[in-house]
Amino acid sequence: MADWDKMRHDIDSAKKADVFDSAVTQITLAIRKKDIETATALAKKLEPETPEQNSAATKLRNDISRAEKKLNNQGAFKTVLIEALDESKKIDERVELVAKALELIPDEPKAVELQKSLKVLQAVETTNKQFKLNYGKAQNLLLDKNYEAANDAITEAKRLKPEDKDAQKLAKQIFDKGGAELQKKFAARAKANALTAYESANKFFTDKNSAKAKEQIDIALSNVSDDDQYITLKKRIDLLIVEEERVAEVGRKKNFFAEALKEATGALEEATDVKKIGFIDVALEQINVAKQQKLEDPNLLSKDDPKTEEDLKGLLATLKTLEDKVTARKAELDSRKKYDDILTESAKTLDENENDGKLAAIQAVLVKMDEALKIAAEKKVVNDKEIQEARREEGRIHCARRQAHPGRRYGQDGRRSRHGGQVQ
Repeated sequence: MADWDKMRHDIDSAKKADVFDSAVTQITLAIRKKDIETATALAKKLEPETPEQNSAATKLRNDISRAEKKLNNQGAFKTVLIEALDESKKIDERVELVAKALELIPDEPKAVELQKSLKVLQAVETTNKQFKLNYGKAQNLLLDKNYEAANDAITEAKRLKPEDKDAQKLAKQIFDKGGAELQKKFAARAKANALTAYESANKFFTDKNSAKAKEQIDIALSNVSDDDQYITLKKRIDLLIVEEERVAEVGRKKNFFAEALKEATGALEEATDVKKIGFIDVALEQINVAKQQKLEDPNLLSKDDPKTEEDLKGLLATLKTLEDKVTARKAELDSRKKYDDILTESAKTLDENENDGKLAAIQAVLVKMDEALKIAAEKKVVNDKEIQEARREEGRIHCARRQAHPGRRYGQDGRRSRHGGQVQ
């Protein structure tokens, strides 16, 4: 009696363990699919009984909490980004909104692009305001015959908009009105200011501070616009800015790529059997996210930065390898699922037709069983023990067919004998 009770206890424990493991799989898949509502509902129903199950349940609840926070951030991000896209809002407000969005999801590509475009608009707006202020100030000072102060104001206006024809015209008027003595002073001051700004720009350029370097070289050129050294440094600073933007873009794309790769790898590791085939879809989705980063884009490369090219090639090769593994695992699990479905359907049909059954139904089961055994042999998704069980099931089918039509005789290949006797 004690042995029987122990056996029943072991069977019940095994069943509960299977139920628990199945629930863990469903919760993990729901988390991967960002279905937090389902994951939370299933987690509440978990009934861990062993220390290992308690540990697994705790981990799942922590995973749900992190996923929920991430999902909430994504929701808030979308809301804030929609506000930032509203062109009826002031530029400064939109810049603040997109900065808030990037706090929720750092380096999100769409938000980064929007931030770039808004900052350009913001800079243009600021420049226009400051230009208008300094231009108007220069006009008023000219009328007041304060030529020296007027010259300072129009010089700042020219720095802000070097190509503005009105500013150039007003600067000439102020210069002409100043007389020989002030003209000489203006020229000397402009030369000194230009040299000081050039030296500062050079230092900032050496320190890779492109923003400050650009600011200073613009000042230098607003004072002396035709100096070859200043023009050359300006070009080098512009190239530095382009390179910094390229490096930042590569960094952002690599981060998103690596995150997607990590998610896809984790999903593939979960997809160990037919019950977990849903993880394959998650893996493929994340592989698509990684592809969207377009690391093969030649604009991300620079002849002066071979390491980045090597890194990107390595990441793309890793993605290709992972995609091949996911594709192979999907084919394997699809074949295994088809095999299992055939056996399940065959067993059901056989149970319904084993005694006095319909020959057509049994024949159909036999055809499907033959297909299942071919899958087992070709796809290598079934072990030897399972194949032996399948062949025993095939034997049951042959017996059922003979019982359905006892007057007929069938050879080992399943064909009916032409003379009603056993095929030799």
